[in-house]
Amino acid sequence: MSSGQSLAVTRIATASHAPLALHKEAASDRAPCCRCPHCNVTALARASPFVVDSSELTTAPPFASLPFPSSPLPAKPQSPTLPIPLIGISLAALLHAPQSTPPLSAQEHLLATLPSPLIFPPCLPYPHYTFADHTATRHQLTFADHTAPHKQLSPPPSLSLSTLPDTMAPTKKAVHFGGGNIGRGFVAEFLHNSGYEVVFVDVMDAIINSLNDAKSYTVTEIGADGQRSFTIDNYRAINSKYNMPEVVNEIATAEVVTCAVGPNILKFVAEPVAKAIEARSSDLPPLAVIACENMINATTAWKGHIETYIKDKLNAETLNTIEKRARYANSAIDRIVPQQDEGAGLNVKIEKFYEWCVEQKPFENGGNKPAIEGIHYVDDLEPYIERKLFTVNTSHATAAYYGHQAKIPYIHEVLTDQKLHDTVRAAVKETAALIVKKHGISQDEQDKYVETIISRISNPTLKDNVERVGRAPLRKLSRKERFIGPAAQLAEMDLPVDALLGAAEQAFRFQNVEGDEESVELAKILKEKSAEDAASHITGLDKDHPLYERVVAVVKKVQGA
Repeated sequence: MSSGQSLAVTRIATASHAPLALHKEAASDRAPCCRCPHCNVTALARASPFVVDSSELTTAPPFASLPFPSSPLPAKPQSPTLPIPLIGISLAALLHAPQSTPPLSAQEHLLATLPSPLIFPPCLPYPHYTFADHTATRHQLTFADHTAPHKQLSPPPSLSLSTLPDTMAPTKKAVHFGGGNIGRGFVAEFLHNSGYEVVFVDVMDAIINSLNDAKSYTVTEIGADGQRSFTIDNYRAINSKYNMPEVVNEIATAEVVTCAVGPNILKFVAEPVAKAIEARSSDLPPLAVIACENMINATTAWKGHIETYIKDKLNAETLNTIEKRARYANSAIDRIVPQQDEGAGLNVKIEKFYEWCVEQKPFENGGNKPAIEGIHYVDDLEPYIERKLFTVNTSHATAAYYGHQAKIPYIHEVLTDQKLHDTVRAAVKETAALIVKKHGISQDEQDKYVETIISRISNPTLKDNVERVGRAPLRKLSRKERFIGPAAQLAEMDLPVDALLGAAEQAFRFQNVEGDEESVELAKILKEKSAEDAASHITGLDKDHPLYERVVAVVKKVQGA
């Protein structure tokens, strides 16, 4: 590089996507060399965009070297070329080598074929060139001039990595679907505390705009012994209604993708994950996929939607190498997120107690088990899922549905009524019999667990609204959920289910509640269908199941009220 030759790199003071059209146009005369789902271009970036002006290049360009290998790059037609270094993790360049150049070594592979100028948009990191060492904050770049072999040149001063701010240091990335209270107050808390940059994805304009405007929010943990607050930052937020390609690319270059959207929404968040899995670079470890829902085997359900989309609408052959692209791990989550104070905005109050169990077997043999604070990895998840669902969720919902009928507004107030308190305990006494018998958990251990749960939902500082806990009754009355799920198994063992059926009756009565669509649909079903058809439709029980006739009797009682 001659002394008169310069490489102008100017940072643009905007994070908008306005340069994207120019970026696509500039790259349109080149065949794509990657599987970028957004625009198949050759130079991509994240964070603030950069303009690279190559108009002053007058001599053969050098090559930039990096301290890690890359996969072979396709040969490209001869054209003016320019070296682009990788700046932290904020500027990633995907590069082409002209046919006339000597073979590139693993240390000399960063070469771009660029017009003048080329816009690097702020949205698209490229997976081949992310740093494996996320603790490093600086990476020295050198330039090798192939017109004078082995001659080392210094990078232009404007690209000196020693002057980069810490905010441009490499970071781990996790994409999370759902910007609601559980996403912000549970999942994002642990991802943030584990060093991940969190990319929230949602379709709610207000949430996405608030997250991007605020740059941080507060999570307050509430316990019987007081509370503590801390700040969540280092996140971005994307509205998938308008920016689906950007969402796909973020997932394709992330370490982990999680969701807390509700079991009924899993099918709607399958498409971007499917496209990201297909686009994911083979140089990256498999994407960790973890659903964080109040549902047994929620990740398995999400996987079904994802792989169906790949098979039906993308390339079915992708499924032949799916283990190299993604690993699906079911999880059991347990943390109460009560109704938030009016005017809280993004800030979240959440109980101090938590449990997050994730199966670890899917990450064996080449998987990339995420190092996330708060996760307890287990070999067999089913005991944890059923113990949680059939104790925490059963007791919580039982209190909510009885409380709603008694016109008691808060869960902790329901538990102060001794009769209702005993009713809640009777329901989890029945589920405890199932858990002890099926999973080999000792009676003493389960009794202590029940006491912990009753204490938690009785906490007056949570001030949890019964209608919030009771919403979505159709899902909660379904075959594998908190009432019918354990009651069906107990009936098969010829064990008592009276308390569970009593709780289910109160759930059937949770109708036409303002703001809850399922309660409206429940009322319609019970009005239009026979007791037998309604019982089958809502609970999913076969007519020859030992619990079926008893559920039909409950439905008839509710319909006759």
